[in-house]
Amino acid sequence: MKNRSPQPFASQPFASQPFASMKGLGALLVLSVLPFTLSARAWAGDRAASPADPAPTVVELFTSQGCSSCPPADALLGDLARRPDVVALSFHVDYWDRLGWPDPHATAWGTDRQRAYAQRMTLSYVYTPQMVIDGRTDVAGSRPAQVMAALEASRNRAGDRVSLSLERRGDTLTVSLPQVPEGETEARLTLLSLIPRTDNAVSRGENAGRHLTHVNVVRSLRDLGPWDGRAETWEIPLSGPELASDTGLALLIQRRDSSGAPGPVLGAGIVE
Repeated sequence: MKNRSPQPFASQPFASQPFASMKGLGALLVLSVLPFTLSARAWAGDRAASPADPAPTVVELFTSQGCSSCPPADALLGDLARRPDVVALSFHVDYWDRLGWPDPHATAWGTDRQRAYAQRMTLSYVYTPQMVIDGRTDVAGSRPAQVMAALEASRNRAGDRVSLSLERRGDTLTVSLPQVPEGETEARLTLLSLIPRTDNAVSRGENAGRHLTHVNVVRSLRDLGPWDGRAETWEIPLSGPELASDTGLALLIQRRDSSGAPGPVLGAGIVE
């Protein structure tokens, strides 16, 4: 059993350089995809948990309260968060903040994470609302049919993912990891603290006058260290925002490239 002591919360969890074509706000290309016409609930659906459910798909939404195309994607993520086969995460980016409304949940490291994904996927720009599926592919969060197709493709890869278990007791999180074939896993574990639900009114910017709801807003990330695929149980003392009474927790097993940028997600879990 491993006991992982708390580490400082880094404001930038990995190095990320802006694209050469994105120098200055005027050159930053941000796509705001048109809102979809069908409701998010019609696509996400409701389903009951089953013992046969595969390891969950991780959906990371990059969003902003300053983006008028984002609220439908936020609603879709809310529906996906109710599914037992999905770990839904909301990262609020900060590059919209200078356009009329500073998003209270926006972080520079959330933007860095999105840019790192874009660089690894060889995308020429970042945009909102963007959903990254299992750290592998991206899709516009305002296109529910494409989102659901990406989820179905993820389910077809579920046999390759790691199933883990999480248990929170007071100020400790217990993570149980299975044995996987030697040489098939070389990844790092990341602990995220989440705001399960937040509601607030927007008074300026593209969403002026709207009341917005978000789920599983990521408020911190903490690197727990490497995992080599052996069966282990980790006892993780919680600290900082992880201890807040209204906080949820998620854990990702994720590959990283040589720069430390996030890669494919191998496994995930979430607890409230």
